[in-house]
Amino acid sequence: MSRSRASLKLMNDIVSANDDEAFVKHIRLLESMKGIGFLSAVSLMCEIGDFAAFKKAKQLIGYFGIDPSVNQSGNF
Repeated sequence: MSRSRASLKLMNDIVSANDDEAFVKHIRLLESMKGIGFLSAVSLMCEIGDFAAFKKAKQLIGYFGIDPSVNQSGNF
């Protein structure tokens, strides 16, 4: 088994052993979204840490730098 496969299996084992933890529940929720696999979900949760740090969805979007900006002249 390659080293990366072994690491992925170890991560999966750790997550599975802690299914009742809120952190893992968030991983499972992310995994349920189309296009997000196990590794992406774990990576996102490790980056975010705790959703409670963000009072509004806009704050989370801004944290990742994916908030759209308005590029038009005039008053708005």
